[in-house]
Amino acid sequence: MFSFIVKKSLSLHSLALSVFASHCHSPGCGTQHPLRALKSTCVLLAAAPTMIPCFRHWRRSSLLLPKGEAFGSPFGGAVTEGDGEGKDAKRRNEMQLFPAIDLRGGNVVRLTQGDYDKMTVYGEDPCAQARAFLDAGAKNLHVVDLDGAKDGTLSNYDTIAALAKQGGLYIEVGGGIRTEERIEKYLSLGVGRCILGSVAVTDFDFTARMLQKYGDKIAVGVDAKDGYVAIHGWKEVSAEPGVAFCKRLAEAGCTAIIYTDIACDGAMQGTNLSLYRQLAAEVPGVAFTASGGISSEAELLELQQMGTAAAILGKSLYTGALDLARCVQLVQD
Repeated sequence: MFSFIVKKSLSLHSLALSVFASHCHSPGCGTQHPLRALKSTCVLLAAAPTMIPCFRHWRRSSLLLPKGEAFGSPFGGAVTEGDGEGKDAKRRNEMQLFPAIDLRGGNVVRLTQGDYDKMTVYGEDPCAQARAFLDAGAKNLHVVDLDGAKDGTLSNYDTIAALAKQGGLYIEVGGGIRTEERIEKYLSLGVGRCILGSVAVTDFDFTARMLQKYGDKIAVGVDAKDGYVAIHGWKEVSAEPGVAFCKRLAEAGCTAIIYTDIACDGAMQGTNLSLYRQLAAEVPGVAFTASGGISSEAELLELQQMGTAAAILGKSLYTGALDLARCVQLVQD
């Protein structure tokens, strides 16, 4: 029903043009018909701007999905050069934004460069924070269970369940997801996709199987410290370079990678733009999400221009360096 309403409202401008044409070409059309056509057209065009925002507001504030159902992936299908213009061209230029909620002990927190000893608490009600993001125009939400990432526990599961039940946002969840049972547990809540982190390094075969089985319900989080993949809450550094690991993941069928340069994360000094250019050039066909240090609109525009699929916004939102509503209008709407 909602889809029907939106399609009708979005076609008002086309309908207005049809009304004008039909009046002008109706049998016996005299000099008064164009005036009547113009009047009808103006009425329809005047109505469109008021109707569409109403439906958009209704969708964002009131649409709840039943438990166990997830929003579809915001990325859609892969876009190739031969897709032409129109909607496909717009999709090529649109970059998804994921405001972030990192959870520790049920609180909304941010770490600096992945250091658990450098943690700032920004709120005690994650659901209220998610509603604030939704009101600002967000369509997506990035959630990390920091306790799970560190020790594999499910201490924030009830909070994540409440976020999913609240509805209105496509949610991706990461942190401590190392078994298929946990993947199923989160997906059953209505989470859009699960992020595999440390397990992608420690058990690559398992990751490859999950990618084949769950498709776009799985993304891989690659966190790099000094260019090398870090695991277990960024406490250990592997011997594999991050870019090389992304190539291995792509060969295994991974189509979505969330890449974080730990040195930039939470530092509010800007993100590693040259890294994302390198990834776009050397690992084609993968939808990369930029994560860590994004703190200016100029960076968002540059990431969008180079074809980055999505960007995660964290501390920049909590400190007020970036305004989410403005960012959504800038690169997503």
